[in-house]
Amino acid sequence: MRGFLDILERAVFRHRLFAIISFALITCFLLFKATQIQLDASFNKNIPLNHDYMKVYTKHEKQFGGANSILISVCDADGDIFNEEFFTQLKAVHDQLYFIPGVNRPLVNSIFAPSARFVEVVEDGFAGGPIIPANFTADKRGLAVVKENIEKAKVVGRMIASDYSCAMVTAQLLETDPQTQEKLDTLAFAEKLETQVREPLSTDKVSIHIIGFAKMAGDVAEGAILCYCHCFHICDGLAVLPLFKTDNFTDCLFNHCRCLAVRLAFKLRLRFRSYVNFSAVFSVCDWCKPWRANDQ
Repeated sequence: MRGFLDILERAVFRHRLFAIISFALITCFLLFKATQIQLDASFNKNIPLNHDYMKVYTKHEKQFGGANSILISVCDADGDIFNEEFFTQLKAVHDQLYFIPGVNRPLVNSIFAPSARFVEVVEDGFAGGPIIPANFTADKRGLAVVKENIEKAKVVGRMIASDYSCAMVTAQLLETDPQTQEKLDTLAFAEKLETQVREPLSTDKVSIHIIGFAKMAGDVAEGAILCYCHCFHICDGLAVLPLFKTDNFTDCLFNHCRCLAVRLAFKLRLRFRSYVNFSAVFSVCDWCKPWRANDQ
């Protein structure tokens, strides 16, 4: 073993330039591969796909829709949805959710969906139609017609709250993005729900509430990022504090720089969703120890 190490040592130091170039190329390659690592929060990874029930579910998922749902509750601050502003925002939420990539569009459901219909028995037999008529206008007469249709369709308690304070918009998500033909990025979809639905469509009178697996995954990821960033800010403050309590300024300044390096490495890790070797960061910082010793 000792003889092999001696041969390896002579080979490396005899061809220093080749060794340095090789290490640099390997480092660049590994850095490139590290930036390709992504967090996969797929819905199917959270269910037992080998179970008999799940096999039946995956077999008929395309015909009946999946279980990866998004539920959006649109609520009126005054507790009464029958006003012009609410119906305008409800239709905007329905339309915006419909056009977000990754949504199974035929399964987007609300009282504005074409599939939301009522049926009643009349003297001549049966009569029915969409809950929202084609010529609907959000005036007093139009809202009265819609309220009557809602009661006929028996959607109170499902699409409409029992006290008529909120309305629901639901959708099923696809496993693949139809535009890119790649697996749906759950975290990016959760961000779109915030930037394209909640933020632009919420008003002082109309509030929007979103639940579902994709939203939960996005909230967990965002919370983790905020939690870790706050932890490093606290560590940064603790590293700076000794500067005001000791005469060993060089040692404290070094610790402060070391903390900043770890914070930067962690933020790069979160930004690119890749692996950052923290031991390498500490090794670079420890390389400065001779400078510290000479300075002291």
